[in-house]
Amino acid sequence: MGKLDFSTEHVSMGGLPNLSARNAIEINLYTINPKGIKLLCKPGADGTNGTNEFGNFRLQNDDGNLEVDNYSETLVDPTHIRIRANLRDDSEGQKITLSGCLWPENRAEFAEADLKAQSPELFYSQTFIQNTPPDNVKNMYVSDGLFSSSVEKCYLSFEVPNQSLKRNLDSKYEIGYYLRESDGKLYFKGSETLTLDQRRNPSGGNVFQYYFDGQDDDLTSYEYTVQVLGPHGRNSEKLSTDPALGVCVLVEPTVTIEQTPNGLFDESYECYEVESASDSITFTATPGQEGDTLTVKDNGAVLTATGGHYSVSGSGRHTIEVVSKKVGARAVTVTKKIRIEKTPDAAEIEFGKAFNGCGTDASGFEYIEVASLAGTVSYTATAPEEGTTVSVTDNGTAVLASGSLSVASHTLVATVHKDFCNDVAVTKKVKVVRELQKPTYSFNPGLTGTKTGDFEWIEVADGSSFVTYTITAESGCTMTVHNSYGNKTTNTSGNTNTDTLVSLSTSSSRDYTLTITVKKPCYTDKSFTKKIKLIKALQEPTIRVYKNDGNDLISPSTSAPEESGYSAYTCYDMPLTTSGTGHANFEVTAAADGGSVSVKVDGANASTYSSGKRKLELGGHTITFTVTKTGYKTQEYNKKVYVQGTLSEPTIESVNGIGSATGSGNSNTDPLVWKFSYINYDSLKCKITAGNTGNTVKASTTVTGSSVSLSKPTEGFGVGYDTVAPIIIVQTKAKCKTKTTTKYVKGVIKPIKLTFNNHSGTGRLDVYMSGFKKNKFDMKGKICVNGNIAFSYIESNCDGVNQNQWQNLNDSDERSFTITCSSPSDDITVSVSSLRRNVGNKTDDPDDSGIGGTKVKTLADLKGEKSSDTRWVFLSDAISQKDRSVIPKITFTVSD
Repeated sequence: MGKLDFSTEHVSMGGLPNLSARNAIEINLYTINPKGIKLLCKPGADGTNGTNEFGNFRLQNDDGNLEVDNYSETLVDPTHIRIRANLRDDSEGQKITLSGCLWPENRAEFAEADLKAQSPELFYSQTFIQNTPPDNVKNMYVSDGLFSSSVEKCYLSFEVPNQSLKRNLDSKYEIGYYLRESDGKLYFKGSETLTLDQRRNPSGGNVFQYYFDGQDDDLTSYEYTVQVLGPHGRNSEKLSTDPALGVCVLVEPTVTIEQTPNGLFDESYECYEVESASDSITFTATPGQEGDTLTVKDNGAVLTATGGHYSVSGSGRHTIEVVSKKVGARAVTVTKKIRIEKTPDAAEIEFGKAFNGCGTDASGFEYIEVASLAGTVSYTATAPEEGTTVSVTDNGTAVLASGSLSVASHTLVATVHKDFCNDVAVTKKVKVVRELQKPTYSFNPGLTGTKTGDFEWIEVADGSSFVTYTITAESGCTMTVHNSYGNKTTNTSGNTNTDTLVSLSTSSSRDYTLTITVKKPCYTDKSFTKKIKLIKALQEPTIRVYKNDGNDLISPSTSAPEESGYSAYTCYDMPLTTSGTGHANFEVTAAADGGSVSVKVDGANASTYSSGKRKLELGGHTITFTVTKTGYKTQEYNKKVYVQGTLSEPTIESVNGIGSATGSGNSNTDPLVWKFSYINYDSLKCKITAGNTGNTVKASTTVTGSSVSLSKPTEGFGVGYDTVAPIIIVQTKAKCKTKTTTKYVKGVIKPIKLTFNNHSGTGRLDVYMSGFKKNKFDMKGKICVNGNIAFSYIESNCDGVNQNQWQNLNDSDERSFTITCSSPSDDITVSVSSLRRNVGNKTDDPDDSGIGGTKVKTLADLKGEKSSDTRWVFLSDAISQKDRSVIPKITFTVSD
């Protein structure tokens, strides 16, 4: 079990909850049931049939004879059980106990005693007292007369609650009385707690009348309170005869005005505005209680209802009194104060200049146009009725009722004021604007400032040039533009119009008249005219450029100068002399339209030779032509030219080549080929001579696919043999075009002769042997070079051979041969066959089978192992078998 909660109204008294049984009681049990097991499963008891039959729980008094109505048990959810019942008045004041078991479904078959012994936590008991507060008194009022002729006091009268009910029987009545003084406030005078027997009318049945001895005779301005004190310590609600004292039982009459107050309050008067002075305000009035008589007055005059409605009219204050009177009771009066006023008429606003009649804009402004930004428009605001005043604001700022409006947007609010009435405001939204102005014009090319009549001149470069113009009106405008030439009309969607004037073609001049109609919403349209004369401008002279001081014409290059910053210059390529010098000359020819021409080069007057030509050094120049002619705009033309030197071809020479080169060197299939002595050089040496004096030369070649720079190309560089080397030569010089030349060069060696003769000394054979059984021994076998025998001992006629040291082998027979090589990569082959130890006279050692094998090296390997410039050595790698090995070394005499 978790907790128990009484939803029924209750208090704690004497340590126990005291429940009111005026309505059905409700008790909520909250359990701890995380598994959601179904509860209230006692066999044969559901407690849900709405009868007096108890189920899993029961209500009992001490005597065990408690009877209830509409008992029910409800499982709201697995953790919430709700128990409801109606207790009877017979058990009022008794102690009642709620007891029972949760009876989960998994214990439904248990006997109650067994279940209590096993799971006492499933059982629950709670005791409370049935204690219902007494009922309130009824029909409570203050008398309209005195108690009797002998007791001249006003008194309180009410009906006591039903005395047959235990909750009311033997109740007491606490009565208080208050006196309303002249300040309108109530002051407490005293109270008494009385039994029914202490009333002033002992035989009054259920009516209780009472006055206090302390009351003044003939004084009726008393108010009373009554509270019933129940027999079991609980009390009723305190009632009173005046709202200031608590819950008031005297019901006032109601007054309902059918209109809503819409004027300003006049002290305690609600103000109602009406459209006409004859309009009335209507209302309904109802008595406080049924059976009361009702009297309605307006400013003391009794009103009669028409169709259940009363009406009052007339400007000024009205006091409406509604009196509700019950026989024998003091009258209850309600007063309603109202004021009726006619709503004032709106002000009138007049302006000193009429609106333009072009409608209103999106913000509701009407427009008045003035000639300039300094223009103003007068206004006057007047109130049309007597007894009213008028005030005016312009854009929220107070202004005089008469004044002037500047060029701007004005929201004029004229407000009529009248006492007790809401202000009546009239708003006039006026925009004072300057009338549409002449648009601005922009021409490209621009106006020259020369005019023929009304036509303004524009000079164009040639007959194919167009004049672009832009006409700009005020912001927010649109335009219709008509061009007289071609009768073309354009309507714009914005305030600009950009277009072109048709080119002159073959004409020397032409007239155009542009008519522009400017439009803007809420403005009056305006039309303007612009007249233009198109004239072909003085044309640019031409130049001819020549080589040096001669008459050889130079045409402009198709590419820009190489020097940075001159990409916009016209380039003229000028070949330099071998000595590296050169310049150009130019002559000027005026255009066909005539005019005199003055010439400057780089800002200085250019001197003219007798030939009429002017000199241009290498580099960039600005040639300025000033062309003048009477009546025309002086034209100045700048021509940017660059005289760029062109460099001559370089030459490649051999430093160590033998004789002249063959081939052109222009491709890898026709290279420059030089022979060189491989005995003295490892590669062909070349050098580069610049095409012109003063050139800077850089060169590179390609080695295994990568570019390699040559450090000193003009002093000498090596070219590998047997391959074609591309030599990329780059020549540069200030103010000259870079010249890149590719030449292909190949170096080939002059054929090499390797001579071997074991008897003449031009050749020698040495061996290094190891691993044989006996150190010094005779040997047999053969050693050949490129198939030529260098050693061959068949018999045992070789003197003893030492191991583990170099040993010269010199055949008794003369061994002589020559090997010719054309490339350092040519192969030299040494072969050894049947080389073995000889034992005794012509007897081979049976344990030493012959050693054999071949080793190959290139001519370059021999040169790398040479003992002198003319003695080149073939040092073979070891030729081995088992533990035995031999290293032949052949020395040749080398020559071209």
